[in-house]
Formats: sequence, structure tokens, C-alpha cells
Amino acid sequence: MRADDDRPTEIPEFRADLALDRFDEVLRAFRRAGVVLLRGLATPAQLDAVQSAYDPVLAAATERRARGDRGSFRAEQRHHLSLAPEEALSNPLSPPWVRDHPLVTSLVSSVFAGPWRRGPTQVECALPGCAPMPWHSDAFPPDLSRRKRTVRVALQVPMIDVDASRGPTEVDLGSHTDHYDRWARETRGAPRHPRLVLTRRGDAFLRDGDLIHRGTVNRSDAPRPMLSQLFLRDGPVDWWGLSARRVARYARARLALRLRRVLPR
Repeated sequence: MRADDDRPTEIPEFRADLALDRFDEVLRAFRRAGVVLLRGLATPAQLDAVQSAYDPVLAAATERRARGDRGSFRAEQRHHLSLAPEEALSNPLSPPWVRDHPLVTSLVSSVFAGPWRRGPTQVECALPGCAPMPWHSDAFPPDLSRRKRTVRVALQVPMIDVDASRGPTEVDLGSHTDHYDRWARETRGAPRHPRLVLTRRGDAFLRDGDLIHRGTVNRSDAPRPMLSQLFLRDGPVDWWGLSARRVARYARARLALRLRRVLPR
């Protein structure tokens, strides 16, 4: 298990237009921290096009919720939209610069070091007054018998400037390499190295699916939409060698996290 003092203390960041020239450094930083901030990955025009496509979707979902249909709302003030890969190809919410950015796909190929595929394209929007999410990991299943192996990577692009008041993502740096037993303990307590991912419009961040993270409260008066593209390790899940006790314990922990998201506080 990695020692705490080996974890990074700040989120590594790089200029996206220079990151290919520093590719090995970016890759090492991602593997160590579980997240890298890529400054200026998207242009204002690219984000404007996505925003103009998303605004009517959010307005329609908000109107349906007012009539009692929560539909695509994960929680009271969090809207979630997910497009399957085949659906995303013809949808303006999944532009080519998100699915096929050369820097991102090169990093993903190096991280997985094997076959991978594109997963859903998602938009997650923290509305004003939304509650904080519980600490959690996205990847399923974890490798319960040894250190985690990355099975999921997310490219996340906030559509607006995100400061501490606008519901930024909070991450526990380096937690993606922890054994599951420690992951379970940390999701029930306080992470050791929490940091807010603060971005300017056009910035993006690449996040390991195993990294412990959460969405925070949006204390501003404006929605905070964020575009996400998922990349998944391809191939079958290896369940051999996993005890029924470990699998059951993980399933109980995931169920508890799900219930904490949906049940009234």
C-alpha cells in the first residue's frame, strides 16, 4: 500500500497545447495523482456550441420535474444526461473534440496499455443549492485481491468558470491506487488529501475512475454544467480468485452509497 507521504499535494496541471510535447510527464502525473488538469483544452466556440445544445435539454427536464417527473435528475438539484456511444455520434452534446481529442486518446491508450472503447458521453449539471454528493469511486468492479487496475477514465469539461462556490468536483489525490479495504474505510470517513478542481472556461480534467471524489455544493445563483466523456478498458471482467465475502462487502458498500444519494436527508 502506498505511503501517505508519497501522494501528491496539489492537482498537476498542464497547458493542453503543450501537453503532447510533455507527454511522459503528463502521464506520470496522472498515474501518481489520478487526475490531471488540462488548461485550455476547449475553445469558447466549441463550448458555446455544446451549451446551446444543452440549455433546451435542461429547460425541458426542469419543466418535467416541476410536474412531478424527476426523470433525469439524480438528486433534487442535480441533472444527469447520458448518451450511449452509438447515440452520441450524431448528437451535438458529444462533439468530436470530446470523443477523439488526440492528447486525451493518447493518454487513455497509455493508461490502459491494452484494448479500450468509448463509453457514454454525459452532461452533469449542479443546480444552485444542490446538496454535496457522498465520497465515492466510479469504477466497477474494483480489483479486490490486489491494487486497483484502472478500468475507467473520464474526460470532464466544465462549461463555465468554476470557483469554490460553483459546485466544483473534489478529489482525494492518489486514492485511485489504494486497496479496496482502505477505499471502503475512506468513503465512510474523511479522505486524506482532498482538493477542489477549480477551472476556467475551456479547461478540462482527466480523472481515473477509481479516484475517490464527490460533487460539492453549488452556492452560486447559476447552474454548473459539465461535459464528460467516458473511456473504458475493454475485455471481460476477471472474477477468479475473489472471495464471496469480499464481493458481498463491496456490493453492500456500493448499495449504501446509492441509497445516500437518493434518500431524503
